Amino acid sequence: MDVQAEKYKLIEWITSLEDISLIELLQSIQQKTALHSFRFSDEEKQKILQLLEKSEADIQNGKVFKHENVMNEFKEQYGIGK
Repeated sequence: MDVQAEKYKLIEWITSLEDISLIELLQSIQQKTALHSFRFSDEEKQKILQLLEKSEADIQNGKVFKHENVMNEFKEQYGIGK
């Protein structure tokens, strides 16, 4: 199977579509595929693990804020909800 040729056939077919629900379905497939194809480098994985460990330590040491308090501070700072 010539993958490039098949891709071009799909592109031609997609550009001729008029059914919005089918286009939305294809967009949904694209988004899900993009999420699954994302890969972290080894360096990125290590950094994420370090950040997770630090976050866990902060939680254990009580270095956390209540969501309500953060939202109230944000609203006050930006004059929201007055």
